[in-house]
Parts: sequence; C-alpha cells; structure tokens
Amino acid sequence: MRLVTAIAAALLVLASARAADPQHDARVASRLAIEQVRHRHRLWPESNPKAKAPLPVESLLPKIAAAIDDDDRKVAALVRVFGIALTAADLQAELDRMARDTRDPERLQEMWTALANDPARIADALARPLLADRRLRERFAADPASAGAARGTIFEAWWSGARGRFPASPTVPVSSLSLPPIAAKSCVPDTWATMTASAPEARAGHTAIWTGTEMIVWGGVEGSHLDTGARYDPAIDTWAPISTVSAPTGRFEHTAVWTGTEMIVYGGQDAAGSVEDGARYNPTLDTWTPVAPFPGAVGQRTGHSAVWTGTEMIVWGGIDEALFAPVTYGNGGRYNPATNAWTVIPPAGAPPARFGHTAVWTGTEMIVWGGVNETNFNFIWTNSGSRYNPVTGGWTRILAANPPSARAGHRAVWTGSKMIVWGGANNGVSVATGGRYDPATNSWAATATSGAPTARINHTAVWTGTRLVIWGGDTPSGAAADGARYDPVADSWGGIATAGAPAARGAHAAVWTGSRMIVFGGRVDGGATFSSGGRYDPVANAWTPTKGSDVERPLAREHHVAVWTGSEMIVWGGERGVDAMTAGAKYEPASDVWIPIATANEPIARTDATAVWTGTEMIVWGGESPSEVPAQLQTGARYDPAADTWTPTSIASAPTGRALHRSVWTGHEMIAWGGVDTSGGYTSSGGRYDPSADTWAATSQTGAPDPRDLQAQSWNGREMIVWGGIGFLCCHVPSSGARYDPASDTWTAMTFTKAPEDRSKAAVAWSGNHLVVWGGINADGGELATGGRYSPFEDAWTVTADPPITARNDFASTWMCGAMWIWGGQDAAGPAAFPKDGALYDPGADVWTASTAEGAPFGRRLHTAAGNGTRAIVWGGRGSFDDSATGALYCGCAVAPPPTAVVGLGAGKTPGGARFRWATSPSANGYDVTRGDLAALLASGGDFALATTGCVGNDLADGQVEDDAVPSPGGGFWYLVRAVNGSGAGTYDGDDGEQAAPRDPGIAASPAGCP
Repeated sequence: MRLVTAIAAALLVLASARAADPQHDARVASRLAIEQVRHRHRLWPESNPKAKAPLPVESLLPKIAAAIDDDDRKVAALVRVFGIALTAADLQAELDRMARDTRDPERLQEMWTALANDPARIADALARPLLADRRLRERFAADPASAGAARGTIFEAWWSGARGRFPASPTVPVSSLSLPPIAAKSCVPDTWATMTASAPEARAGHTAIWTGTEMIVWGGVEGSHLDTGARYDPAIDTWAPISTVSAPTGRFEHTAVWTGTEMIVYGGQDAAGSVEDGARYNPTLDTWTPVAPFPGAVGQRTGHSAVWTGTEMIVWGGIDEALFAPVTYGNGGRYNPATNAWTVIPPAGAPPARFGHTAVWTGTEMIVWGGVNETNFNFIWTNSGSRYNPVTGGWTRILAANPPSARAGHRAVWTGSKMIVWGGANNGVSVATGGRYDPATNSWAATATSGAPTARINHTAVWTGTRLVIWGGDTPSGAAADGARYDPVADSWGGIATAGAPAARGAHAAVWTGSRMIVFGGRVDGGATFSSGGRYDPVANAWTPTKGSDVERPLAREHHVAVWTGSEMIVWGGERGVDAMTAGAKYEPASDVWIPIATANEPIARTDATAVWTGTEMIVWGGESPSEVPAQLQTGARYDPAADTWTPTSIASAPTGRALHRSVWTGHEMIAWGGVDTSGGYTSSGGRYDPSADTWAATSQTGAPDPRDLQAQSWNGREMIVWGGIGFLCCHVPSSGARYDPASDTWTAMTFTKAPEDRSKAAVAWSGNHLVVWGGINADGGELATGGRYSPFEDAWTVTADPPITARNDFASTWMCGAMWIWGGQDAAGPAAFPKDGALYDPGADVWTASTAEGAPFGRRLHTAAGNGTRAIVWGGRGSFDDSATGALYCGCAVAPPPTAVVGLGAGKTPGGARFRWATSPSANGYDVTRGDLAALLASGGDFALATTGCVGNDLADGQVEDDAVPSPGGGFWYLVRAVNGSGAGTYDGDDGEQAAPRDPGIAASPAGCP
C-alpha cells in the first residue's frame, strides 16, 4: 500500500510538468514496480548501521520517463533506418525465452506478479526495451553507414547525437500475447547453469551443421577450448543451449557431420593437443553418446576431413601436431553409428598423407583433394586428389590435367555432378582461384576470376543448389566482411550485399538451410572472437542478423571489477589485451539478460581498480590507465543501478593515485589502502571515502603495515584487517599485517606466530570470527594450496586443512553457503594449467568440500565471482587463448546456513551508559540486542519473559550499539546479542534445568523484547 501511495504521489509531481497521459503514467508505474522488486532484493551491507534506504521514487520517476522516451525512439529508429519493426511474435518469443531460460524463477515470477501477470504490461516493461536496444545495436554494429556513421563509431556516440531525429511515439500495447509458464528450476546444490542462453558464447574454429530445422554450433575456442554449444532455430530466431553432460572435451578444428538424427563430432585439438575421440549428439533427447575407439590407431588428429555417406562417417587424413614430432596421416576409417564400430580403410592405393585438404561425398564416392604434408617440419603443398569407393574399398587417383594450383585451407562443395574448390593458401600466400572437377569425365575446368572474391583462407562456402556462396575469411589485408556467389553453369561471379552483413571475420562457420546461409562466430585474426552472425538470402541478396549478438553481453575482459547487488551482477572496466576498458553491463539472472549500463560520467578506462557495494551504489576507485600520465589513477565514480547513473567521486584530499590496492566497505565508508602509487612504488597510505558527503579522510600511517600491494584485506565489522602482499621493492611481505580501527584511526599489529607462508593474491574472507586466507603465490612465484585462519580476538593463527583442489593463483573467491568458495585460477605446475574445479571451505569446522567441474565453464584466471549467499556467478577472465566474455552460475547450496554464534563480544563504559561491539557474520541478516534486569532474572529462577526490560537495538547491521540506560544502585543488567536469522534455543546458565523458562521463547513472549 505504501508503494502504491508513493507511486501515485510521484506521478502527480511528474504530471504537473506535462499534459496528463494515462497510458504513459501506466507505463511509468509498470517500470517502477519492476524497480521496486529489484530494490527489495538488493543487498544492504551488514556493516551499515542505518536502516535500508528506500527506493527514491520521486527522483527515479523522471529517469524512468526518460528511459521510456529513449526506448520509443529506438523503436522508431529501427523502423526508419533499418526497416525493422518489433512485432507481436518478437515480443512473444522474448517472453517465452525469459520463462524458459530464467536462472531465478522465483524472482521472475515476483516481477511478473508486480505487473499483475499481464502479458501486455510485462512485454512493454521488460521485453520491448531489451529487444529495441539489442536489435538497434546489432544493426548499427553491422551497418553503421545506413545510420550515417563511419565504421568503428561506437553506438553510444552515434545515438547521443541521432536520438533527437526519431519521434518518441507512444508504443501501443500488444493484446495478443500470452504468458508462458515459468520453468520450474531450483538451486540444486553443486550444479552449474549457463548464462545468457540467447546466443552461445563467442568462438572460432567451431563446427556448425544443419539438421533441417536448426543449426547446431559446437566447440571452438574463446579464451580456452570450449565443450559447449547451442541450437539456433531461424524460424523463431532463438537459441537454446545443448547439454554438456558426457560431451567430448573442449576442442577446435574438429569435424562434425549430420546423420539425419545425430551430429557426430570427431578429432580436433583440445587443451592437451590433437585427439582421436568423438561423440554423437542427439538434439531430440539433448544427449551425448561416446564414439567407440578406433581399433588399433587411427591416430589423434586435426586438419582431417569427414563426410557422411548415408550410413557411415568416413574420416581421413589429418595431422597429430605433437610438439616435437608432428605426424601427417594418410589413413582413415569408416564409423557406423548403428553398430558403434569402425572399419579400417585399407592403405593400398590411398593418396599421400596430408592435412588441410577437403573431402566431398558424391553419393557413391568420397573425393579427397589438395592439402599439405609435413615431414620433419618440411611442408609440401599438393594439388593432387583421389576418389574412395566404400563399397569396393578401393581408391582411384585423379589424373586429370590442369588442376587448380597446390593449396591447403581451401573450401570445396559438391553440386550434384561436380566438385568445386576455391581459395586457400600455398606457403602462406592466399589464392583467389578455384576449379570444377567432373568425376564423370575425369576433367578439371578453372573457375572464372573476374568478379571473384579477393584471395583468402578461413572463409566459408555453401552450395545453394545453383550457386557457390563464399563469405568472410582472412585476406592479406585483414579479415573480410564480403564474399561472392559463383554460378558454375555460366562460370561467372555475382556480388554479395555488404549492408547488414556481420562484422569482418575468419574461422567462422556457415550452413545452408535450403533458402538461407546462416553464419555464426569467428574471429578477427589476432583479435576478438564473435558471438554474432547473420542470415543471408541469396535471392533477395540481403542480410538479417541472428538474434544474440555480441552487444548483448559485455565485451571479453580481465582485471575488471564486479559486484553483486542482490538482484544483478554489475561488471565494469578491466582490459582486453593491452587496452583498458570502460563500458560495463548488468546481468540479471531472473530474466537471463545483460543490460548495458550508462556511459555518461563513467570513470575513464582502467584496469586493476577496486569496487565495493554500498547497498545502493557501486563505488569504483583507483586503478591504472595506459593512456594517462601518471598511469595510476586518483579518480573514481559511484554507479546507481536503479537510476542507471554515474556520479564522480571527489578528488579533494583523496589518496594518491594507485593500482593493485584493496578496498573494503565499513557500512558508511569505503577504505582504500596500499597498492602501487603514482611514484611507481609501494605505499602504506590510504583513505576513507564517505559517499554521503563525497569527502575523503586520510588513514593514519602511524603503526601502519609496511608498504605493499596485492595484499589480503577484509572488514570484520569493527576493523579492517591487512595481511601479506608484495612490498620492499621486490619481494613478498613476510607474513606481516595489522588491524585498522577507523573509529580511532589507529593500527594494531598482528602476530607472526604460526602465520601462513608469506604470499600475495591470496583469497580472503571474514567468516564471522576468523579472517581466512588461502592460496596465491609465494616469493618464488609458485602457486600455493595452503592457508590459515586468524582470530583478531585472540591475535592467533591456525593452519587450514588440506584442500581437495590443487595450488593456484589468480582464482576468484566469494563467501557462499557459510563458506569461502574458490574457483578456477592458474596452476602452472598442475595437471591442468587452468583448472575448472573449485571447493568450499568451512572455517568453523575446518572442512573443505569439492565443487563439481561437470558443466562448469572452461578454466580461466583473472575472472570474477559474485555470490548471493547460495550461488555465485563466475564471469570473464582469460583462458589458454584469449580474454573471455563467458560465465556461468554455480549453486553451492539450496539454503544458506544460519549465522554462527556472535563472537568477539566486548563491552565498555561510555559517559552515559555502555557500548557493546561484536564481530559480524557474513550470513547474518542483522542483529538484535535485548536488555534485562539481572535481579529479576535471578529472583524468577531464570524466567526471561519476566526479566526482559527493553530492546537496545533492532535489526542492527553494524557490530556495535550503545545503551544509555543505567541500573539502579546495587543492581545490574544482562544483555543478549544475537543474529536476527540465527537458530538454536540457547539457555542462560546451562542445560541443568534450573531456570524457569528457556531463553528465546521467554524473550519473545515479553512485550519489552525486540520485535
């Protein structure tokens, strides 16, 4: 009722500045209702002593109205610039996707309920804004010229100047929509779930096959070797992820064929090198079945060929790219999925060994042509070929005159009567020629060169039934976004439209559907990989982008910051390669979508910054920018996800610019300390930033730890604890640290006794009574699998138990399920350089529990993990190849355990009474402090209902409270401090039964107790 009243009052304020518009007001109210749900679940830090701030409705309404105006202009721009209208079918498909792919069904249902489960309101408040922004960004990225912008112009820069050209015509609600049932998915402990299923993650070197209704994409590389895939249905322009259970190891440059019921994947390169295994994927059942091993040794290989005969898959040739002794193969086998068995192809008459060749199936024979042989690192390119007949088991050498020049990496198609080959390279020199081979006459005819595409490799080729279509690839001048259509009857080339085509790329995949060519993925040589694509209609000579482009999720990066708000994960900054980044995004698990965040007033691009969540804002500060002098930054900004706005932080009295520092949030201040400052040296200085006043105050350096960076740093409810790191110009700080009390601006030294081995990049967490550190790297640069627990109340260290995971650094960690969770990282000496396993450490029990790697994203380092109590989101980082734009959700437990007992409780006198302080627990929702009369408790035999006299603090977030009550002369008070969501009955004086009533029910029964 309070929300309805607030909305009504604020709408009156908004309406006073314009003519009344009931439809517009209803749209604003819908958006505000969604924001209220998000706000309700946003985390309020336990350390914040104030009540949770309400959603600022009055200041938010103008921003919502402006956002609706912007969305309507984007809808108009789509129509006017690109001729695309958002239809009812588009909106219905988006509603269906949300219901199907949600990663938080309870939260999605809460959003829908807030909009009265009205599909028209839900589509207008959730689906339409996402679709309008996504599709306009897609079309602009593919065809900026149509929008009057130069290629390379970023969308935000164009839209800020262009938006005024388009009318903000009110969008008419669609009444023909239906609300789909929300998928019943719960948090199943120790399981992974993919993120943003609207498109598979970016990749190159993958395969794609056409089933007759769907394109199935699988494997490839993007940051690491991928064992993931997805199915794309062009009829409804949607993606669906495919299972990873029993899938082959992640790989690229493998082969894939479609049997009519299954996709068979074979060979390629995984993290360990070339492989000789495979598996069959059934899209109807969404299951994988391993391919039986070849009898003897077909050989682990990549660069081989595979064709489907109608009953068998024939694999031939390839290379085992062993580090010291590469082996090129001139053998192969026939695999029958019905019997799950192989038949060896006899070597007699087979063509010379080769890889990078092509093979086509004519209906009766496999034709192998071209390729390269490597022997002792000597390469021999060939323009020879042979025909293999599986019925007779014999080979026939192609001896026709005038074949195309020798090459590898070319493409070949079968027209029904001829094989056409085109493109490729010889000794690193790309070619723009090809040929037509007729097995009936055993003759070659060159393809025309006039109008042909420029020379290239890593392109795609499909046969339409009448034309060969070449698109993309790597040319001598870079990746291409063009191609051409070849008519073998007329021996002529025709152009392919470039307007609306996907961005330039090579190593992508393409399939022919019967009426369209669908392109997906790929990469710019030496640069970014893509999760975008397009559908090409050769009759209309026009492109349509596939849903789920790269703009739906943030660009790949590492060294970024990420915070969990309780409703969404916010990602910002970092670097890709050597370039620092800005633009970030919010990921909302409920609707499984990425939403770009505002760029106005955001900080300049940076890496190695810090970020904290205050309960209403993310504060980003410091870091390093390669484009600035000095590189270490003194600037920062606060991001409000509800208003989607940035506010710069003051630099007055701010600490010196720095990077590789650490920051904590105390409940009302951010404390930044340590790092490498503008002088290029380690520092022991820091500062306290108060966002409510936008002011800085320096931290004392008296008694501060030695200068350092990459230290472990945490807030325990009363103090900031600093331990370890790198300092002294070269080396790790030898197990030293100190505790900082911001109330008194003083430091207290920590004991060295039994402290863990000195290290940097350690995981750090506050358990409620211990500081826990684990892993990282030692002074010699070696990864560690050891750790320790530090009690600030006893100033003592204890060793952590041995973990079930290997040593590592550059991993991600977060507090979840009452434990510290470790995932990913780098282990240079381990069996996997980038392990994709993890573990939960319970410091109270000193017990580790392994977390599954089944279904986990590929291993990586320098990623982030943001936890919400029961699950965590892993995102970004770098694998064995490149920075990543991928992630996944891990469910650690169905319900977070209750908080541990209150520890570290201390009391002291104040001028008017007493002060109590205690250590906060990461899993507590807040604290109640109850006061009672000690004489009444003793006189009643321990009846707490009679002895309770008042509530000193209710739902306190901070670990302290003051009481100005004074007992009568000769009397005394008893106090109880407990977590709001704590469990257990508890007693006053033990379990001997002498007291009249148990503690908790007695206090609850008293009218003087905390509510």
